Amino acid sequence: MDRPRRRIFPCDICEEVFIDHESLVRHQRELPRRLEDPKGSSRPALELELGVLLSKLETFGDGVILHNYLTNLRADLQRTTGVIIPAVKVCISYEVNTHGWCLRFRRRLLVGGRLDQEQMERFHGEELCTSHYGSWLIWSRMRDELPKYLWKFFGRAELRDTLAEMEVGDPDLAEEALRCLDQGLLLKLVRLLLRERFNLTRLPALLEVLLEETDLGRPMRPDFLITPAVLEVMLEP
Repeated sequence: MDRPRRRIFPCDICEEVFIDHESLVRHQRELPRRLEDPKGSSRPALELELGVLLSKLETFGDGVILHNYLTNLRADLQRTTGVIIPAVKVCISYEVNTHGWCLRFRRRLLVGGRLDQEQMERFHGEELCTSHYGSWLIWSRMRDELPKYLWKFFGRAELRDTLAEMEVGDPDLAEEALRCLDQGLLLKLVRLLLRERFNLTRLPALLEVLLEETDLGRPMRPDFLITPAVLEVMLEP
């Protein structure tokens, strides 16, 4: 007989969903503190800091072209890797080179660059923020470098949300994963695999393998992280 599907608990205030009532209550208890952020985000943002001579890239016309590039970058990374990177907050910084820029997460430097004289001359007579070329210089570097850091953006909250989303399409697998797999070890494994460019869309296949490794409900062990079956899933395209 088919196993009854578990309920999903949506938050009435935001769009997040949860697989148990306790998580929903904890989320709603913490929500007022999270909403103190001006954008109402519960996730720390990526900060793109621009040197003062690049300031027009951010200020003039609200930097619409740059922001469009950043939005498209986040969408493309989500499509190709399955990981949702945080929103990008653009600001001016006097700590970076006047022609430079850097991207930080939790105040730690991820990637940076500096426009050389030849590149700067290409903006002569043109507002930098309206230039596809200027935005492309920053976007292309971020596109190449950010996949190295996707594991930094996947924590306990992201694992919880991913399993909650899986509850909609495959409730049996999500329930078994929550019941049989150690969530701390699972998070450690996923973060390790993301460092090796694992595609998060392969997570259901990975969970199936891990559940087989646990041999009908035995607790997950650290040595499951390096089994041939796990490596095979990781290397599949």
